[in-house]
Amino acid sequence: LFGLNAATPDPSQQGRLTQTAGTLTVASGATLQASPVRIDAGALTGSGTVIGQVTGSGTVAPGSPTGTLSVTGAYAPGSAGTLGVTVGASDSSRLSVSGAATLSGTLAITTATGFTPTLGTSYTVLSAGSRTGTFPVVSGTSLPNGYYYQVSYSPTGVTLTVSQAPQISINDVGITQQGATSTTATFTVSLNTPSLSPVTVNYATQDGTALAGSDYQGASGTLTFPGDGTTTVQSINVTVNPDPSCDPNELFTVVLSSPTNATVARGTGTGTIVNNAGCVTAPGAPTAVTASPGNSSAVVSFTAPNNGGNPITSYTVTATDHTTVANGGETAT
Repeated sequence: LFGLNAATPDPSQQGRLTQTAGTLTVASGATLQASPVRIDAGALTGSGTVIGQVTGSGTVAPGSPTGTLSVTGAYAPGSAGTLGVTVGASDSSRLSVSGAATLSGTLAITTATGFTPTLGTSYTVLSAGSRTGTFPVVSGTSLPNGYYYQVSYSPTGVTLTVSQAPQISINDVGITQQGATSTTATFTVSLNTPSLSPVTVNYATQDGTALAGSDYQGASGTLTFPGDGTTTVQSINVTVNPDPSCDPNELFTVVLSSPTNATVARGTGTGTIVNNAGCVTAPGAPTAVTASPGNSSAVVSFTAPNNGGNPITSYTVTATDHTTVANGGETAT
C-alpha cells in the first residue's frame, strides 16, 4: 500500500478512511482495511484488495492501468463519483465487488494508446454480488472504424462490448407556407438499428434561399436517443414564418454533426418552403395591345395571375382615358 497525499484517517470515527486529495494506490498483493473508504477527491487505484466499503465522489480507477481491484464490501459512488476503466491489448481494468454495487456518477472509459479492440470483443469492467443503478454519464465510448463500446448491465455487473456504431440519417421536408399563421417543418432523425448505449448528435439550421428570422426561425441543439434498445426515431421542429406574398419556393437545411456512439450516414436535411396556398398574384403589365381600325374589340396580352398555384381563367379588362391620334385611331391605357 502506498500513495501520494492519499488518505486522512477520520479521528472522530475509528476504522474509517477519507481521501481528500492525491492518489491512493493499493498495489498487487497489498491490502487496505478500513470501512468505509471514502474517496471524496483524488483517486483510488491499484490491483490489491480493499477490505470494507468504498464510496465517495472521487475516482476509483482499478488496475495500473489494467488489472483487478477487489473490494470485499459494497461499492456505492456518489453522484459526482467516477469509475475509471482502461481497455488494453491484453487486459482491461476491473472492479471486483463482493457485496452490492449501487451505481451512480460517471463511467469513464480509456482505450490504451495505439490499440483498437476487435469488433465483438467484450470486457467486464465491474462484477458484484448484486448490481443496482446505472452510470448516468458514460465517456470514452467512441472508437475508430465506426466502432464504439456498448455498455450493458446485468444483475451482477457491467460489460463493454465493441459494437458497430448505428448510423444516423435525417430526411427532407416540404412545408406549405401560410399567409397569416406560422407552420412547423418536422424533420425525422433516425437510427438504422436500436442501440443499448445513449446516442447523441448535434443539429443546426443553415440558410439557403430562405433566411432565418424572416422566412423561418433558426434552431440548434442536441438530440439524444436514450439507449434503451428500442428508440430509433427523434424529431427536429423548425418554425416557418407566415408570409402573405407569393414568393418563389425557398430552401434551408438542417445539418447533423458531432455524433457519439454512432456515425452520420445522411447528415443534411433540406426544408422546402412552398409558396403559400392563399396568395394571389396581380397580373403583369400588358405586353401588347392589338386592334384593327374600325373594330370594336382589341387583344390585350399580359402575364396571367394565379391563385396559390391555380390559374385564373376569367379576367376583366377595362380601357380608360382614350385619346385621338393623328391617323384617326384612338389609344387607351
